[in-house]
Amino acid sequence: MALRAVVAGAVEQAAAYGLADAAKQFAHHDPVVDLVHHDLDKDVADR
Repeated sequence: MALRAVVAGAVEQAAAYGLADAAKQFAHHDPVVDLVHHDLDKDVADR
């Protein structure tokens, strides 16, 4: 989630991870970044 925030240029979200300065580099590039969990298609475990 931190990497997505940085690459997407989401400075406020990246700041939550201490990466606001890194995100500022990407803020004006306006890339589209999707975050998908790798286990999204698996069944939910009952606990």
